[in-house]
Amino acid sequence: MDIENIVTKIPNIMSTIFDKIYIAEKNQRVLCEVSYNGSEIIVNKILEYSYLEEALKGFPGAFDEIDLNDTVEKINGTNILTIKTVDSYKFIFVQSIGNVNVHAVNLENDKLILVADDSPIITSFFSKAVGDEYKVLVAHNGDEAIKVIEENKDKLYGAFVDLQMPVKSGYDVLEYFKANNLFTVIPITIITGEEDGDKVKTILNTYQVVDLLNKPFSNTVAKEIVRKTISFSPHNKGN
Repeated sequence: MDIENIVTKIPNIMSTIFDKIYIAEKNQRVLCEVSYNGSEIIVNKILEYSYLEEALKGFPGAFDEIDLNDTVEKINGTNILTIKTVDSYKFIFVQSIGNVNVHAVNLENDKLILVADDSPIITSFFSKAVGDEYKVLVAHNGDEAIKVIEENKDKLYGAFVDLQMPVKSGYDVLEYFKANNLFTVIPITIITGEEDGDKVKTILNTYQVVDLLNKPFSNTVAKEIVRKTISFSPHNKGN
């Protein structure tokens, strides 16, 4: 498999999630940076293989671990590094996360929403996609999400919650909504990578969710689903 063919394996939507994407092949001493040109992923630059050590210097041990076949993920406080193996090639993804944590992003906006997902890549992407329009609170598990909801119940315009999270799952958050009659107070959309149609149908039939946001998603889709979800908020009545 050559480098041009391997590039075609990267979904275009991934270019909107990651800040840098590299492909490396150690035996051939190949390293390239790829980017999205508006219609497809292309080879942007052919780099000296030695540049890889420079690209990974912010992630201790990553250069040594790049030979591992398993997925490698490291966080250095401001960036996330993910390395995946396809045949003899390594896909290297770098995503900036800034200081995203359980706090508000874009403090000047008065439209407050919650994004709950255990993946900092997803929460960072979501915050970047809609942070110019909404104040975003981020939670990394269901327990954090419930705490944020309890503290901001009367202020939230909407909640966007991943089904699969540690500590307490998105299902636990939905049960919390149901037990506390919150579906009409805070409109909620589920973020999911679930492909089981029966499970999706059960969620829609059991809980009063606005919609399902399937991973992966683009900036445009994220913005559209946020606008749709908060349109059900009682804060918008009379506007």
